[in-house]
Amino acid sequence: MELAVGAVLLVLFSVFSYLPSFDVPFVFDDLPNIVENPRVQPDGPAELPRALDARGARDRPVAMLSFALNYLADGLDPFGYHLVNLAIHVINGLLLLLLLASLARSRPPANGVPASSLAIFAALIWALHPVNTQAVTYIVQRMTSLATLFYLVAMLAFVLWRNGRVGGWVAAVSIAIAFAAGMGSKAIVITLPAMLLLIDWVFFDRFGRWHRIALVSLALAVPLLVLALVGNPLGSAFSSLPGREFSAYERVLTEGRVLWHYLSLYAFPLPDRLQLDYEFSISRGWLQPATTFIAWSAIALLTCIAFRFARRFPWPCFAWLFFIGASSIEASFLNLELVFEHRIYLPCLFLAAGLLASIPFPSTRAVVTIPVMALVGALAWGTLERNSQWQDFTAFWAEEIERGASPLRATINASGRLSRAGRYVEAMELIRRYDGPLEGMDGLRLRQVRGEVLFGMGEYGQAVELFEAIRERAPDAGRPAYFLAQAYLQLGDIQRADSLAARMRGRTEGPFIEALEAILALNRGEPAEGVERLRAYIETHPSQSAAQEAMLRLHVAHLLRALDQPEAAMTEYRRIVDLDPQNWAAWSLIYQMLTAGGDIEQAAKVKRYMEHHGADPEGW
Repeated sequence: MELAVGAVLLVLFSVFSYLPSFDVPFVFDDLPNIVENPRVQPDGPAELPRALDARGARDRPVAMLSFALNYLADGLDPFGYHLVNLAIHVINGLLLLLLLASLARSRPPANGVPASSLAIFAALIWALHPVNTQAVTYIVQRMTSLATLFYLVAMLAFVLWRNGRVGGWVAAVSIAIAFAAGMGSKAIVITLPAMLLLIDWVFFDRFGRWHRIALVSLALAVPLLVLALVGNPLGSAFSSLPGREFSAYERVLTEGRVLWHYLSLYAFPLPDRLQLDYEFSISRGWLQPATTFIAWSAIALLTCIAFRFARRFPWPCFAWLFFIGASSIEASFLNLELVFEHRIYLPCLFLAAGLLASIPFPSTRAVVTIPVMALVGALAWGTLERNSQWQDFTAFWAEEIERGASPLRATINASGRLSRAGRYVEAMELIRRYDGPLEGMDGLRLRQVRGEVLFGMGEYGQAVELFEAIRERAPDAGRPAYFLAQAYLQLGDIQRADSLAARMRGRTEGPFIEALEAILALNRGEPAEGVERLRAYIETHPSQSAAQEAMLRLHVAHLLRALDQPEAAMTEYRRIVDLDPQNWAAWSLIYQMLTAGGDIEQAAKVKRYMEHHGADPEGW
């Protein structure tokens, strides 16, 4: 009965804390992996297998298939994606609740805390902790939460088997399926066999012969599997990783400090300490900075102590060993960015349980229940606040910069979102505040955003200079050529626009080039030809993303208006927002056409919807 009450509390608190997340748009890596990824945008169930060959699906096909199912249900409406993410998170909390209760019955905590109390309190703390927000609210990080779900299923099946609650074959099949599905969600599940071995040793058995055999097998198999997945990093351990400012060796050194940073966030999840994109200094040597040596020495010492006393103090020792073990893949030499909060979603599963099993537990349960539930309430409120920050993504990036996040990336994301919302003046103010270097692909991306903002503001001469500079670095890229040609046309330089289109015709193809051809057709006074060309392209390229199709249909609608076919144009605009509910250009034009047509009531609804999402109805 107590566990049932705890489960209800977990569901209610979680839904309350994550309510603001349903209004959070697609952001950051959501765009290439979902919005701009045609493979996860099937037209029907028969096309679902395409998701297994999607961008990012090589090692995460299960997660990509889940995105395709979301699209099949409700297109690119973020609400459905957030609903699934929250459902996965709640299920994870409930699975953790059952797992902790089962483990506590096997090895009751020495401090006398009841199994049900330990399970309920620890599961609530984990489910409502603000540091887990990124793995739930950031849509694409379903990869992490889904992998954690299968990880928990496997651990629960194993513990139920060891407790004699399910048969060996049932447990074995469940673990095998969960392991395969987890690996298909994210490769962090590779640590599962070692963690099952750890659970068995700490909570159920002495370190017998079969443990030694299993350990030797894992010691041989895991490195071979990692090398098969990512290749051999040893030959270039001291050379910078592709696209990074650090080597594999430097990454490993830095991750020691990163792990302690994660633990500090878990202990003190203050709002101004949580960031989406951290700017974390790189460890160039064991003493550069000196905290590198201290961090790794402390990790090694605590790990040795945990192994030594794991049988005597199972809960805190297991919590530490699981944190280190589950973090090992993403804290290794792999070519990943240094810090992301979602990476401790799995490793921190048992931290609260380890702490609760270590502190003195009074005989009167209310004495501990009241402060723990107060803590749970505070965490739930912190998660609600964090989700509210994600909800207003424009303000979110401004706050990220103030908190010390990577200023270049924060500026790209904030100004890009403002630009897409038609708020060009604000976007330019933000861009001008950035005074750092413009290097690599991120530097090129900020130049592109700046050029698009200048174009939106009508500063066509400055936009031309920027897009021409970008094309020197990326001559085959369609997007800068598309905007450059439009800027030429706005300046009346038809010859240069035609010349650019002719050069691009022979070098590349794609939706931006087709859109450019349509713009040139309109400029020649042949809008019907442009409509025919674009519709033919859309029909013969069904595999393109919804966002790309929406962009092409936007030009179809513009051409239809030039042909004095407003009803057909309105049909296209409505089709666009069905494809891409965050296409604010189409919404703005719907608003303007409704207003011009005298439909004030519907225009007001569109205006309220746009303003609710931070878009300017008059921005286009």
